[in-house]
Amino acid sequence: MENIRNANFFTDFYKKYMDIFDSKLKESSERMGMALAFPAVRKHIYEEFLGISKMVLIYELHCYREAGLLIGDSSEERFESYNEIVGTEEFHHYIEKNYPVLEYLFQRKMEHAVKCVESISEAFINDKEELSNVFGKKFGKIDDMEIGNGDTHQLGKTVAILTGDFGKVVYKSRDFYNDSALNDIVEFLNRYSIRCKLKKNRVLGKKGYGWQEFIEKKECMNDEEVARFYYREGIYLAIFYIFNSGDMHYENIIADGEYPRMIDTETLVTLSGYKNISLKENVHNFARDNVLSTSFLPIKNKRNVMDVDLCGLSGGNLKSQKMKEYDIENYGTDQMKLVRKYICQQMEQTNIPKMNGEQVNILAWREQLIEGFEDAMNIFYKNKEQLSECIAKSDIKYSHQRQLFRNTYSYAKFLQTGCYPTYLTSLEQRKKLFEKMRNSGNIKNQRVEHEISLLMEGCIPAYYSMFEERTLYSNGKVIQTEFFNQSGNETVTYKISSLSPETIRLQKHIINLSYMTLIKDIIKKPADIGNSAEYYENFMQGAKSIFDNISKNILIDPDSEKQDLYIIRLGDHCQSLQGLDMSLYEGGGLIWSMYCYARETENNQLMKQCLALLESAEDKQDKMAVLESTSVYAGIGSAVYILFNIYMDTGDPKYYKLCEKYLRKISERLDTIESIDYMHGISGYVVLLSKMLEKEKHDYLLRIFEKSCEILCNLMKCYRTETAGIAHGSSGVALALSFLVKHTCDRSYLKSIEKILCDEKNYVEKDNMFWCRGTAGSALAKAQILKNLKDMCNDSIYLNIKKEFDKEIGLLLEYRSGENDNLCLCHGLYGYYDVMNSIICNEKEILTEHISKALIRKMEVVKDRLIKITEKRLWLTSDYMLETFMLGSSGPAYAMLRMHHNKYPSILSLDII
Repeated sequence: MENIRNANFFTDFYKKYMDIFDSKLKESSERMGMALAFPAVRKHIYEEFLGISKMVLIYELHCYREAGLLIGDSSEERFESYNEIVGTEEFHHYIEKNYPVLEYLFQRKMEHAVKCVESISEAFINDKEELSNVFGKKFGKIDDMEIGNGDTHQLGKTVAILTGDFGKVVYKSRDFYNDSALNDIVEFLNRYSIRCKLKKNRVLGKKGYGWQEFIEKKECMNDEEVARFYYREGIYLAIFYIFNSGDMHYENIIADGEYPRMIDTETLVTLSGYKNISLKENVHNFARDNVLSTSFLPIKNKRNVMDVDLCGLSGGNLKSQKMKEYDIENYGTDQMKLVRKYICQQMEQTNIPKMNGEQVNILAWREQLIEGFEDAMNIFYKNKEQLSECIAKSDIKYSHQRQLFRNTYSYAKFLQTGCYPTYLTSLEQRKKLFEKMRNSGNIKNQRVEHEISLLMEGCIPAYYSMFEERTLYSNGKVIQTEFFNQSGNETVTYKISSLSPETIRLQKHIINLSYMTLIKDIIKKPADIGNSAEYYENFMQGAKSIFDNISKNILIDPDSEKQDLYIIRLGDHCQSLQGLDMSLYEGGGLIWSMYCYARETENNQLMKQCLALLESAEDKQDKMAVLESTSVYAGIGSAVYILFNIYMDTGDPKYYKLCEKYLRKISERLDTIESIDYMHGISGYVVLLSKMLEKEKHDYLLRIFEKSCEILCNLMKCYRTETAGIAHGSSGVALALSFLVKHTCDRSYLKSIEKILCDEKNYVEKDNMFWCRGTAGSALAKAQILKNLKDMCNDSIYLNIKKEFDKEIGLLLEYRSGENDNLCLCHGLYGYYDVMNSIICNEKEILTEHISKALIRKMEVVKDRLIKITEKRLWLTSDYMLETFMLGSSGPAYAMLRMHHNKYPSILSLDII
């Protein structure tokens, strides 16, 4: 909306209200004996008026135009006509009559702003001498006062920056006990000889408010200073972890040369676990005991509505593909309108150091941050008693700890919607909007009721707790006693008591995962790779090593005992960090591979972990199913595959019931599937459902299969080959059609199979021998096609497919792996091997004895090559390992398990156990 603020936007309309505001400031000035009409204050109140009324004024512009009440031949002249109308007394009467809530909000905003300016000015007068003593400079008079920095809460309480003969100073309408406690912890670490000492902020704390030095960003002079900066940020991250801090976003950190400065500590202790809320609804619970809850580290969760980076480490580049804001179009004409556009702002990133005028590369300093974190955590771990004593003696016991239940963007969206003309016609209409915040129908919730009352006045709600209490407060009032499951003191005590080397290792693991979300173009050519060495004496040892590492990284929620695992999900040019999902490509494949390994090794503890992860992932999948893809490999279909296989393995009907639940979700959405390919589209469903029907003859399953076949046939009408391979090319589509032929005995589809396989030859990547888009995947598809069409083995189409299959087998046999080969399932050596394993085990009848023996010999060569490879290469620029299935370590682990015993089904061909 910056273009509106800078424009001459109906200033005649606002003149009346600005005059009223000036009059109120004048009265206050005379009463206090000092000038209060600060330029920045007047700018702030104008922008408040603008934010509330712009939709109404633009709406009325269109009403006046359509009613023929505007004068002028051109659009610009009619706009000027309206601009004159809005300043008239008649128009103001019209607005007051039709939009009484607008008038009410204007009055409340003025009252809040005046009260805010008065209280800050009075505090300044009373504290002048102390300010001079603390900050070492004379505090004479205020020249300007910027209010509205940060969120504006009830009664206009906010952050203000004062400018005067003293330079600048920051006023905050809260106590500074948290800052004092943070300074005590800084002193504690400095005493224990932390390598790089931290700098304390100068503050003057008063009752209910305080003053803080104004900190400006400064550059680092050299690499050594940058290294020390990130080492210190690691120390702060350790402090945030101990205190269970939250909301440590980019605006709360300033890079002061080699010193990171924390300028807002109101969320130093964030509480989780709210009473009277189910564990499923209590999203804060699971994040309680890890560094991600601090909001200091990037996550980039694809499922999060807020897809911009706000974190303390890297935040400030606000480019969204989900979040929108209003912008103006056709300004200065009677066609002016507000349009919603995706947020695209590059904020001033004062949180990231600069050197020689350039912002430093955050990724280059990961080791320094982790080192600082580890050093501080080790000091805390080795001195638990002294740390607890330091905190107990600090002023934190008196502090107000702000508690966040919704992010500011959510509140802002409600307030923005509350400025629609409809919601400004009456308080009743406005209240109906905010009552939508109740998630549980008509059930009363004390906090939500309070939220609604504040939003009615255009304020963002602010809540807090006392360090040693479980009560929820707001503005000095008790909102609800025993609201939290733990007090701040109990939370911090738990964090300290649970410190261990394993805790530190797990948090470092999560930090590394978080850094991976910052890497651009994470998938690289093999020549760019070089990872840590690991030698396996045999494949089951390799699988054990991988699953042991995964098991160590599982998170357990202390309240519900639910388990989860953070994984990196790869996307187009970005990665996201989130809990385990059901996607076969990523989290679901990991779960299934772990399940099979635990079953094979009779590892009951690992099986228990695996089923707990399945429950957690299924719970998330159930909630997100409406938003998720229908894909077999990356969407709802993955849940069907995993749950059906576990049902087939255990015979436990609860897994079929869960599977059936997702089958129904798929059935509801089949008509929305527009993709034909095997990995993301309808072909994958036809293959999977057909193989399920071979195991279980359920009527409902049959109906979904028949519907899938119908959709496949419809999509075939406009299908054109554009790529090769099983995953996205014609081989996968032809495979689905072959199952259609098998089940219907309708030979008319043979021509389609022949044509698309013939067309596919033009798109083959000759050097690609792997599953996804290469020869291995095509051969796997053709092997199954030939099996499905075995009753037509004398047909010319069958013989042509067999001829092409034999050629592809020949290419697989000729392939020699190189030094830089990837190891993943999707496009690496383990996938290459697993395809040959599947063909040998499942499709022997289409192989000659000579080819069978050649494949077995080739597999032995590849196994020997794999067992000797000392680098775990997954085509990543990061030296940190993915644990997901198709591109990560659990995929090769599953291939290793299948080398040991091939009774476990190939996920690459959607086989059933």
